[in-house]
Amino acid sequence: AAGRCFASEIASEMWRTTLAIAVLGGVVGLATSRPILDMFQNKYPRYMGIMPIFVERDSSTFTASSLPSLQGKTALITGANIGIGLSTAKHLGRKGMRIILACRNAAKCQAAIDSLVKDGVPRELLVAADLDLSSLASTAAFAKEMLSKEKRIDALVLNAGVGPLPFQLTKDGIEAVFHTNHVGNFLLYKSLAPLIKSTAEEHGEARVVVLSSSAHYNANSVPLTTEEMNGGERDRGTHFKQCYMVSKLANLLFAKELAERTSSTNIFVNAAHPGLVASNFAVATVEETAELCKSIPLVGGVLAPVAKGVLGALRGGVMATGWTPDDGALTPVYLAASPEVTRDNIRGKFYVPIAQLNERTSKLARNAKLQKDFWAFSDRLVAEKGY
Repeated sequence: AAGRCFASEIASEMWRTTLAIAVLGGVVGLATSRPILDMFQNKYPRYMGIMPIFVERDSSTFTASSLPSLQGKTALITGANIGIGLSTAKHLGRKGMRIILACRNAAKCQAAIDSLVKDGVPRELLVAADLDLSSLASTAAFAKEMLSKEKRIDALVLNAGVGPLPFQLTKDGIEAVFHTNHVGNFLLYKSLAPLIKSTAEEHGEARVVVLSSSAHYNANSVPLTTEEMNGGERDRGTHFKQCYMVSKLANLLFAKELAERTSSTNIFVNAAHPGLVASNFAVATVEETAELCKSIPLVGGVLAPVAKGVLGALRGGVMATGWTPDDGALTPVYLAASPEVTRDNIRGKFYVPIAQLNERTSKLARNAKLQKDFWAFSDRLVAEKGY
């Protein structure tokens, strides 16, 4: 019964949301005119820029080639070995920026460097570093190493993350998706803050880009207690539907509050939604979910192939209609390096493809009290864990 219930939750939710969006976008794009598409996005801001069909490119559309030289600057990109992270590294590296690739897997990180070199990024600009955001110890150790070795971080791109996963706790006792997608980022920034601040003071500015998503519109809320954070163990079906969405709302609230806290400095903090991207992230989510399903007692053997089949079909829809990784990376690249960010004093905003401002985030994302309460909870959480 538990196996059937869990499989049903996967099928109904994943098909009903992301894949439905992909199919709808394709049909609408083929059957309607540009004004209709624009009206649709205006009425439903969660779909703004979500797929290429919704974006009309022209001479004013941001491109990486329009960036000035970034020589002498350093970017730290988490999850830089695949997908959007890898493409972000490519765009910035081609402009002369030194890139620290923070990856969970050293071998994959080295393969990413080889790939970037083939794509025209000088090898001497690329630095591999080990970071597991699902471990507080790994995150703290990584930050300590960066503080001892690096002289500047001009752009911190918090890109790494995981998709929806069955409920499980990390070694630190934190729900896995929330830990990887939010708590790790929160601790990483706090630990690197002295270096980012000194970069802004000595070199005129620094950037922080937090990868969020339009999935934040569907989040019920964010946790403000440990019990709420780990409550998915009591209702695993609801957890699977909500965990990723909650983490993306968490990313947006974190970015907005950090932007307020740095508003009197030259640190510019913003959030980016890359859109539905045809990347290896989708493949990884399929494989990770299937592997986790295997570990569920009694029903794991049945759940694993079901999850893999359903999510595999979902991935196929995204791969057919979504943004390429290079295009999906353009919005975080814009926020990380475009002179317009400092010129126009862009802070605490939510940008969608390609480098478009979406001012109509969800009501929860605009809740100032929730924003501050959530920061306070995140701060208490890492402090209680000894960091």
